Amino acid sequence: MRIAAIALLCLFPLPVAAESYLIADIEFRDNDTTRSSTMLQELTFSAGQTVSDEEIEAGRQAIMNLGLFKRVSADLERRDGETVLIYSVNEKRYLLVLPRLSRSGDGDWSWGARLRWDNLAGRNRRLDIGVRRKDLKDSDIEQEDQVSVEYLLPRIWGSPYDLGFEIRSEDIEIDEERDEFEGRYNQQLDSLRVEVSRWLRETGPSSGWRLLGQMRYEDYVNDFLSGDNGLFFDTRVVTLTLGTEYHDVQDLLYSRTGQHFGYLLELASDGLGSESSFVRHSAFYRGYRHVTARPHTSLNYQVRYGTSSGSVFGDPSYSIGGNSTMRGFEREALEGESYFIANIEFITPLFGHKTFRGALFTDIGGAFDDSASSDASAIEAGVGVGIRYKLRSFVRTDLRLDIAYGFGD
Repeated sequence: MRIAAIALLCLFPLPVAAESYLIADIEFRDNDTTRSSTMLQELTFSAGQTVSDEEIEAGRQAIMNLGLFKRVSADLERRDGETVLIYSVNEKRYLLVLPRLSRSGDGDWSWGARLRWDNLAGRNRRLDIGVRRKDLKDSDIEQEDQVSVEYLLPRIWGSPYDLGFEIRSEDIEIDEERDEFEGRYNQQLDSLRVEVSRWLRETGPSSGWRLLGQMRYEDYVNDFLSGDNGLFFDTRVVTLTLGTEYHDVQDLLYSRTGQHFGYLLELASDGLGSESSFVRHSAFYRGYRHVTARPHTSLNYQVRYGTSSGSVFGDPSYSIGGNSTMRGFEREALEGESYFIANIEFITPLFGHKTFRGALFTDIGGAFDDSASSDASAIEAGVGVGIRYKLRSFVRTDLRLDIAYGFGD
């Protein structure tokens, strides 16, 4: 019987209990800028609790997911018979002040200046100030001058609430072609946006489900220059946006894994003080997957859909085509009151460098007169290749170059 019992143990080994530790204290090292409280609020445990190896690693990844660090490591240290958990970080550079001169994939030239300050006061807040002039190619908008200030406050006062503000002023030269009408206008647009969102979990990492609400005020002043009058007019638009989203994306510095999806309802009406009325629905899904054993080789994809009851000035609510929507197609090549876009990219490191990656991609989508008229014959597709360069020392800063070809008309 004893021999049989030993044989059974060899065939069916007993499960090994995961290591757990009573943590007397939690410390952070090399966080010259980032406050310890900013990282502590991402953990699901605190000092004085017993935690497992898995919980310690999940905490390390949650801190990395803030996007503020090049590296985060976790170590245990024994002091006076007690266990201390130490998270060490390698901080990125948070202040970026740049003169701005760029050419987009659509052939637009932009110049100006930008100040972006991430992790302001060590609390993961962001201040973004920009002054820009943009000359657009093959667009109804010929020239755009813009001044903007944006301020984001995640997890304010250690709560599950995020708060955001944006003030923007734009001076736009428009050469509009709409049906058989054509006119030139100068448009002054001043806007204010206030957004509040709440993570459903009270404590722990900034991930999972959250609810959001936004109010946007836009004041349009249009000066008629030549051509057909009445295409644009002075108006005030007040929009309420309500939505929900789920965010669970792991930041691995050179690549990502996970998913992010959500739904938004936008409503403008006279009940809100708006002089224009419309209802818009939009939804999106983004996924990031490692697809081979080769590190940071990923399949990234997103799907977006939107439908609208109308626009402020009677032009199409959605215009797709160009560098930011469907590469390989001219800007505004597809227009309508609803749209669908799917972007799929295969990305892998090149020449043994994780910062330098190659991409193969396809963009598929279409725009329709209304959601009921969507049909497969209106769907267009494009393919292309590109390169990506990761500026690992800065927050959310990558360089990208794409070459694409669009099939269809």
